[in-house]
Amino acid sequence: MHDVPARPAAERPPFATTGGADGFGGRLEFWLPRRRDSVREARRRLRDLMAVCEPWDARTAGHFTGDGALVLSELATNAVVHARCRGGRVQFRLRYGTPGLLLEVSDPDGGCGPGEVPRIAEEFPEGGRGLEIVGALAAAWGWLPQAAGGGAGKTVWALIAPPGAAGPAEG
Repeated sequence: MHDVPARPAAERPPFATTGGADGFGGRLEFWLPRRRDSVREARRRLRDLMAVCEPWDARTAGHFTGDGALVLSELATNAVVHARCRGGRVQFRLRYGTPGLLLEVSDPDGGCGPGEVPRIAEEFPEGGRGLEIVGALAAAWGWLPQAAGGGAGKTVWALIAPPGAAGPAEG
């Protein structure tokens, strides 16, 4: 069994303020249906955003596109596959700037946050390593027990730091 890195339940994303004073100059926000193909669409939108980002050179944009797409895939997959409610939409917020790339995924499931659900140990599990990947690639990550905008649900976030700026999150 693989343990999910522990994070405080109500940990707020770093630099989570409004008005651009937080160092994040760009933002893309969108909603997608809670379907598996939405994960691919979210990655496509991230790649498109990184292709037109002004603040970074090609190396940094490539870093955010690669690591960011993998982390976004894991967060989005958890929202569309593992959230207990059916139907509905998933909200995505991609913010970028000096601190890096902040990915936020909100789903309508107000149940447990990452790492709170007991897991059954298997010798060769097919899944269950997504948050380990997030922890390995993100400078920080966590979750909020309420979806952004005050609705029911939860928001899971991850910060991808610029290359060489910070190590991965500690679990």
